[in-house]
Amino acid sequence: MAESIDVDNILRALGKYKRYTIIQIIYNYFICVYLIAFPMLVYVLVGYSPLHRCKPLTQELYKYELTDSTNVTYTVIAEENCHFVLSFNLSNTTQTMNVPCLEGYVYDINQETFVTEWNLVCDKAGLGELTQTIFTAGQAIGALLFPSLSDRFGRKPVSITAMLSVTILSFVASFSNYFVYTVSKFITGAIQQGVGLTMAVYLLEQVPRENRGFVSALGSFGWGTSMIGIAAVGYFMRNLNWRYVQMVSGLNGVHAIATFWILDESLRWLIANKKMKKAQLQVKKIARINKVNVDDVLSLLEDEIQITTRLKEPDLLVNEDTQDRNLNRENLFTILQDKLLLKTTGIMAFTWFTNSLVYFGLTFTSTQLAGDRHLNFFLNVAVETPAMITFMILVRRNIGIGLGSMSGRVGGMLAPYATMLATYIEWGPGIIFGVCCGVATLLQLLLPETSGKELPQSVRELREWDKQRGLQSKSNETKET
Repeated sequence: MAESIDVDNILRALGKYKRYTIIQIIYNYFICVYLIAFPMLVYVLVGYSPLHRCKPLTQELYKYELTDSTNVTYTVIAEENCHFVLSFNLSNTTQTMNVPCLEGYVYDINQETFVTEWNLVCDKAGLGELTQTIFTAGQAIGALLFPSLSDRFGRKPVSITAMLSVTILSFVASFSNYFVYTVSKFITGAIQQGVGLTMAVYLLEQVPRENRGFVSALGSFGWGTSMIGIAAVGYFMRNLNWRYVQMVSGLNGVHAIATFWILDESLRWLIANKKMKKAQLQVKKIARINKVNVDDVLSLLEDEIQITTRLKEPDLLVNEDTQDRNLNRENLFTILQDKLLLKTTGIMAFTWFTNSLVYFGLTFTSTQLAGDRHLNFFLNVAVETPAMITFMILVRRNIGIGLGSMSGRVGGMLAPYATMLATYIEWGPGIIFGVCCGVATLLQLLLPETSGKELPQSVRELREWDKQRGLQSKSNETKET
């Protein structure tokens, strides 16, 4: 590809953190973020599985078709979560029998969740967790689909369409049965990525390269505040039916109707797709809001266009086009064929898997801990805030990001079942989380240090970089001896 217009220079001229950018950051990271967080984590509130026991039997055994005799008396000698143990006399013989909860269940909770409404316990245990797993599977599909859609049609139309769709689907889920709810969760998971991924790209495109780390950190902080907001909703609606909580999840997206006037198309996308007239109108609008001299910015834009036009001469592009063709040959098979790349990608994939498994596992199991479940959930999410405040420097390279993201989705799909495991083995989730974190931490020691170093642009450069790292390590060992 030829040299492109340096949009960073234009953004610097428009003002990096002036009124327009601040409005976009606040609206996306602290308002629209609920359309990402609520569909993902509302399961903690509406899918809570409380302690339960069988409702007492109210009829004779023969009416339950447990015996042919109409004159059998019985005694309940044990009550388990999913069955009674009965003792009765039949043909002068004392017998015992395990009887399922034929009258239904009694739950130790005032609020009705979809687990208590649809009785997703005992022989139906795991169906509640399945809804969240299917949601995560939908996210994996959406992560593959929406980046290309936003590149083709623009950030704004994809964002608005996704926001409205998630809002509608959240309302649909509040009036559904189990099957419709599960299907809507899958579709919501896919479309939710249209909000999250497009939003992340859009906001990074609003600032110059040197400010992207800080903007990304603000996004993480916005996520943390949204989690606290969800915890507050759960607490204040703790005595209401789960369907009302699900409706609130949909109400969080009503503002999407106004997004058409609040959100503008990305200036980078307009320029990259040669929509120069719209780009000029966009520059004028931003300059007006930021109170910047619009003529100076438009003049800079024209200068960049002229420079780009001169650089498009064929003789200036030969070397760059050749380099691009070489880069395009590097794909997934390149990673699988190169030991160094395979090791690095494998460690990264396991780290992503562990991160998603432990993060969402702790979030979902927080309501199963002793004490008030709403307080537990709040403390679990509030602990993120101090970390987000200090998280202002991010890695700028996404080598192998697709494989890592896919591994993270697998961890996210398994995380809901941590609550189910905890009902059988209380210490099970903690052991699994601890071991995975320990292994992932030790694996980081096998990765090269990248801080303050220029990262390689191709597999060949990566190999040369690794060789130099090895030679430097040997040189240091020699000096020490």
